[in-house]
Amino acid sequence: MARKGVIDGIIGTGREETPDFIYPQYSHIDVKHSFYTLKQSEWHYGSVASLGSVRLGVLNDYSYGDFLEEYLQVNENNIDRLIVVYNDEGLPQLVRLLKAGRIDAFIEERGVVNDYVRNRPEDDFLKFAGVGSPEQVSIAFSPVKPTSQKYAQLLSDAFVAIEGTELHLKLLQKYQLVD
Repeated sequence: MARKGVIDGIIGTGREETPDFIYPQYSHIDVKHSFYTLKQSEWHYGSVASLGSVRLGVLNDYSYGDFLEEYLQVNENNIDRLIVVYNDEGLPQLVRLLKAGRIDAFIEERGVVNDYVRNRPEDDFLKFAGVGSPEQVSIAFSPVKPTSQKYAQLLSDAFVAIEGTELHLKLLQKYQLVD
């Protein structure tokens, strides 16, 4: 929708995902694409090699940083290694697939999963199993809207203004972007 100019922008995109978008100069955050399994699983992500016997769930057209190049593209047609979710309810679908035993693990941004579990205590059977790839993401603006450059500059100025302040730390903590 943003690419067509229906909406102004999107939150949490990487430059690999949307290289044609307009980005603020200062507004990126570091996210941790992390693996999750069932609590009883003994598997832990250590490297791409540790995925050798794992059927992994991922979201379609989602940026996973460097991990995408290392593993996902190589296995995109291998249903014994990779199950791709194509709907708008991606994380709940991955959780259902994990619970049903159709996948062994999935990868998702750590803060997103923490927030999901906090709001759904019935899904507390998930276990963090390691970080696959950190990535810088940002708010990005439509490449076709004339206001995009202005919005990018306003956002950049706002990030510079709050950086290092108590407000900045509170926002990072709220969205679990710092430990």
